[in-house]
Amino acid sequence: MPLRNPGRRISATAPTLTDSSTGVGIFSLVEQQQAISAGKWPIVLQAPTSVSYLVVAGGGGGGGSNPDGWLAGGGGAGGFRTGTASVAELTTYTITVGAGGNAGTGGTTNTSTTTTQGSDGSNSSISGSGLTTITSVGGGGGGATIGFNSSSTTKTSGRNGGSGGGGASHYQGSVSTPTGGTGTSGTGNNGGNGSTGGSGYGGGGGGAGGAGTSNVGPGGTGGGAGSSSSLSGSAFTYAAGGNVGVTTPVPNASNNTGNGGSSSWAGGASASAISGNGGSGVVIVSYSSSFRIATTTGTVTYNTVAGNRIYTFTSSGTISW
Repeated sequence: MPLRNPGRRISATAPTLTDSSTGVGIFSLVEQQQAISAGKWPIVLQAPTSVSYLVVAGGGGGGGSNPDGWLAGGGGAGGFRTGTASVAELTTYTITVGAGGNAGTGGTTNTSTTTTQGSDGSNSSISGSGLTTITSVGGGGGGATIGFNSSSTTKTSGRNGGSGGGGASHYQGSVSTPTGGTGTSGTGNNGGNGSTGGSGYGGGGGGAGGAGTSNVGPGGTGGGAGSSSSLSGSAFTYAAGGNVGVTTPVPNASNNTGNGGSSSWAGGASASAISGNGGSGVVIVSYSSSFRIATTTGTVTYNTVAGNRIYTFTSSGTISW
């Protein structure tokens, strides 16, 4: 038989390798072929050429309510965008995960004029050389209610965003109805309108799956529906709009959901009305496990489910191959 090295013959059986990812030593072409045939030769996986993604922005904060049942608008959900994108080897892609918006400041009396709108959530995105940046816009903050003696309408409407924030209540019946903010087409929906006159009702924040409800009383309802995605490996609903009139103090929306913050209901003329912050966003990248593992930075959870590699970013970072 031919010799690979003086004094050593090529084996008729495959060289001993423990698995398909390790192999130390010098092997002849024949030995390589034997190992390949036995499924024991290390395989160099290629980089993916396309990936599936989910990009959810931060939700808007609930607007500032006044006590005695004067309700603000719920925060709009962060924009919800899903699809596929082409990627390239040796390119680093930047992942941005948007923060949720802060709740507006509530009043301490039913005549308070110091209330503020909820702040907008921050954008989430995927960007990199050769890639058209994929951006979801942060949710709009909820409108703030206004005191009995004010005719101002500058802060009672919901803010625009991925989904719009809900409009608030206004005591004066002669002013125009506080409107819900406008959502971004394809990623969210409008917030619900508030009310004027004596009802004290607010509008729910828009969600990725539906608009917020207008003219909602206390009870913690009215936020627009979210949208479900299974890209993480199991179905989960993201980007729901903030509700109206949740009993104070309102819990903040959960992080990495993109949900809008809810507005508060406080009974009594001098109770504290504390609304909720919006939830931060999330970015998920998935592709077939027949391609190689990615290199990542940031706070990332890696899983393999149903033949796919799944990277869930809960803070900003990078991904490359």
